[in-house]
Amino acid sequence: MWTGRCIDRNTSVLGGRIVAEYDSLSKKVTQLYTMRGMVLPEDELKIFDESLGEKLEDTNQQLKKWLIRWRLVIDHSMKRVKELAQENCKPIDKSIEENIKEEAYKTKENVL
Repeated sequence: MWTGRCIDRNTSVLGGRIVAEYDSLSKKVTQLYTMRGMVLPEDELKIFDESLGEKLEDTNQQLKKWLIRWRLVIDHSMKRVKELAQENCKPIDKSIEENIKEEAYKTKENVL
């Protein structure tokens, strides 16, 4: 009984490590593909040139290369999108004041 247990626990499953590695890589790739809409449009065309299904058909080595190449680019692009959004945003009170001024100006034009 003990011998059978030791053999069972200590022998590797055929392809077990490779399958586990593929599962890990496919989860990472899928996670990055969910961030597709959060990157700059010009980066999106370069990075996500294949659909997710086509990308997941790649080998482990190809997935690793893709992750190493594009993970930092995706992170930087998302950071840049955030910076651009902050540059173009105004405090809400300024936005409301501008809308009130525009409406007041429009009503004055209608009166004249």
